[in-house]
Amino acid sequence: MLALLCTPALAVHNFRPTLLRPRAPHLRTAALRPACIALDPDLQPTESPDEAVTGFSKLPEIPDVIVVSEDVEGASEAPQFMLVGPPGQDFPFIVDFPPLAEPEVGDREPVQDFLEGVVKEFIQDSPTMFLDDPPTITPPTMFLDDSPSPEELPLGEEATRLAKIEKARHPALPSAGELARFCLPTLGIWLAPPFLSLIDTSVVGMHCSISSLAALAPSTKLCDYLSYMCTALGVATTNIAAERFAQNEPEQAKRVVGGSMTIALVVGIVMAAGVRFTALPVLRAMIGPAMANGPVLAAATEYTVIRALGFPAALLTLVLQAAFLASKDALSPLLAVPLSALTNLVLDLFLVGSLGLGTAGAAWGTVASLYVNGFTLLAMWHVKARTLGEATPLFTLPSRAEMQKLLVFIVPMLVALCSRVSMGLSITLSATALGTVALASNQVVESVYWLFCPIGEAISLCMQTYMPSVLAARRRAGAQMRATCERTSLVAALVAGAAAGLAVVIRPGLFTTSGAVAGSMAKTAPLLAASIFTFTRMCGLEGIMIARKQMKQLAITHAAISLVSIVALRRATRTAGCGLQHVWGLIVLLNAARHVIFRQTVLRSEAADALEEAAGIAQVVPNIAETHPHML
Repeated sequence: MLALLCTPALAVHNFRPTLLRPRAPHLRTAALRPACIALDPDLQPTESPDEAVTGFSKLPEIPDVIVVSEDVEGASEAPQFMLVGPPGQDFPFIVDFPPLAEPEVGDREPVQDFLEGVVKEFIQDSPTMFLDDPPTITPPTMFLDDSPSPEELPLGEEATRLAKIEKARHPALPSAGELARFCLPTLGIWLAPPFLSLIDTSVVGMHCSISSLAALAPSTKLCDYLSYMCTALGVATTNIAAERFAQNEPEQAKRVVGGSMTIALVVGIVMAAGVRFTALPVLRAMIGPAMANGPVLAAATEYTVIRALGFPAALLTLVLQAAFLASKDALSPLLAVPLSALTNLVLDLFLVGSLGLGTAGAAWGTVASLYVNGFTLLAMWHVKARTLGEATPLFTLPSRAEMQKLLVFIVPMLVALCSRVSMGLSITLSATALGTVALASNQVVESVYWLFCPIGEAISLCMQTYMPSVLAARRRAGAQMRATCERTSLVAALVAGAAAGLAVVIRPGLFTTSGAVAGSMAKTAPLLAASIFTFTRMCGLEGIMIARKQMKQLAITHAAISLVSIVALRRATRTAGCGLQHVWGLIVLLNAARHVIFRQTVLRSEAADALEEAAGIAQVVPNIAETHPHML
């Protein structure tokens, strides 16, 4: 206090309180490195204590360091540093300053030369002075808060605490290896539904008639498409729960999962009832009039109606898988896949092979495997949820606000998924218009295409899981995350595309014995590889857009591309000389267009984040012309 009231008598110490701004915000754990030493014109010597307090309160911020003379009451013969830190810290405290020599008069004010030279030299010669606990000194009353100061932490504990805070504010970005380790189990999860249909197809093909095997083509496709459409609920659960986990709100994340599980059961029951009444007309339209009254339609309808009973378990499984992925646990849901597949295989062999129940037996085996998978994941989530924050109900009824948040994701994702399904149907219809050989070739090519698509879907889910925590810590770090994603997806796309193209060329005998079909497949193989490459590259950016909640742009892009694909494929098949390779060439262009649009959308978001962060930094940069004009 007296430092602001008295003018020192000795010329060597005739200076006013001085502001020292260090680069390091925590002076107790790092050597002091002053960036600026300047006299503060707002602190003038005065005889009135009231004027001193008023002048100090008008400062734009509390100084970090004030240098006072030996005239401070109770001080030693030499001047001292008075350190003033942020509220709630163990400041202020006083540190002795060494004896001072008479400063030489230069071009600037002698006191300024004195401060810059002596203080910097003292700090450089004694860089660890602030690492030792200072003596307990009662600070001037003007620097005291009304609330008591917290207890002093030992240096090791304080450094650990500061390190944890810094890590929480700027978490390390996941490496490409970590992303790959997450994607591999996720890939297994995505491959599980088509694998169950493949088991049904294999067992029915070995033990039943050709008509039963033919019946599985439309029925399994219908069931798989309906399940695929419901992944919108899983996507919404993954993103909202991952955001809650990133904000350190595990209870809210578990509530999101509980509400989604309730919705999954309700929607699954409604779907099962709806399929019971709509299966026959839908399958009749898919099969066509030629087989509308034969055994194929009857077997397909029976299979579809029975398998629809597993929709509640299938949707519950989707939500539980999303819950594990949101907590960055991709291994746990993968552990239930072998058990589900084994259940399906054993029951199919028993019901179809031993009891001769045909397609109905295959459907019952799949339904049982779906419930085994669902209940296994439910038990695993119940155990894991106990370790995540406070206890919450396993199933909850979502509030209106929670339903709105879910719908923000579900509705645009339904548009995107419908667009993908319509593109798949357009490919099949286009191949049908090209003749029997093209249709047979397309059946193999399209099956391989959908077999490799889960690689891109796994990368998308990985971005939806990791990106929310990165954006929550620092939005500009999303650009680094996107770069890592693009490098990872590039490698995955090259490998997947090459494998898909070679699969239909090296061993065509695995798929057909017809030379004409094999020749058509060979012509289409390079375009199949390019389609997988562009799809995989696009999926990573799609996941980033979902994590950034750019759902409107996502839905509009998918809808527009879908309309373009329908028109382009229809016109192409009516052109003379069009072959299957031209159909898949259009698919390559459409996937590439989505990749370019998604990338530009993400880059614009990153540019906006950079501008926003720069604007925030500009607000805290001091204006030297206003605060210290004498330095200019």
